[in-house]
Amino acid sequence: MDMQRAITAKRTSEPPTKLIPNGAGDLLDALGQLLYGQQWITPMARDLKIHPDMIAEWAWGRRELRPDHPIFAALAVLVHYHEKGVAKARKVMDLDQA
Repeated sequence: MDMQRAITAKRTSEPPTKLIPNGAGDLLDALGQLLYGQQWITPMARDLKIHPDMIAEWAWGRRELRPDHPIFAALAVLVHYHEKGVAKARKVMDLDQA
């Protein structure tokens, strides 16, 4: 079983042992899903060079994630590159339709 499936299986079968109310974790989850889709933890971890378990702990509220954590600066860079990629893809699609 790959890491993402193991994390998902653990997440759905086992409630968090200690839930930390965490708006930053919710933001991380939302950004992850927008950038990578429903199975976002492993791809985000790969791109940020962070262990997937750490990202999962933050997302699930098991570990504190401050709103000023450097991961959000790194995610801003990913969003920037994603925007540039989408813009290039739109230009390609426009060329194909001409």
